[in-house]
Amino acid sequence: MGSRFKEQSPMHYESVTFKSRDANLSESDLSNLRQEGWIPAVISRGGEPPITIFVPEKEFAHAVHKTGVGGILRLVDEADKAHLAQLKELQWHPTSRKLLHASFVEVRAREEVVANVPIIFTGEPEAVATRVGQLVRPEETIAVRAKVTDLPDAVGLDISELEIGDTVTAGDILLPDGCEAAHPETVICTLIPATVVEEPTEAAEEEEAAEPELVGASTEESESEEG
Repeated sequence: MGSRFKEQSPMHYESVTFKSRDANLSESDLSNLRQEGWIPAVISRGGEPPITIFVPEKEFAHAVHKTGVGGILRLVDEADKAHLAQLKELQWHPTSRKLLHASFVEVRAREEVVANVPIIFTGEPEAVATRVGQLVRPEETIAVRAKVTDLPDAVGLDISELEIGDTVTAGDILLPDGCEAAHPETVICTLIPATVVEEPTEAAEEEEAAEPELVGASTEESESEEG
């Protein structure tokens, strides 16, 4: 079934600038700042007081698109001081689906964490190339347990040898030294038979077209019997 790890460089942290914010701002002030493109967020720091911040919406959205919740970001303040932080939660408006708030936890370089790492799928199964199979990919990331400095930027997964019926779980993927799958049972992808939509046959079409005539004939026979 062949899933293999391709050598990866150490993790490149997506950087997001931020500015400090007053923790006592009113909801009205927060709403105005959101409209200007700033998202309120908080960085929890273990036993130390949390840092309340604003992150620029577009820059933050770009970074989150790559890392997802659980990813590690490099948050840079106005004095150019960097904080490594793991994105723990995003809060969305229930109807507009606008991003309302982000929560981070500061991490240390040698601290062990569980983080989502993107999967790069390579190759194409023969069944997909010949259109007799289709690849279902419920996961685009893998949860990896490792020290922050050992996390890879991405994990390569060669799917060219998959056959119909094969399933790859997180535990099947070979990871770099110092890394392990946090949830080895998670299904990453499955190769299933392609869905075939059958075209109606000519005989079936003729039978369908003939149905109204048969109903009419039956009605006429019924009327003649009554007469």
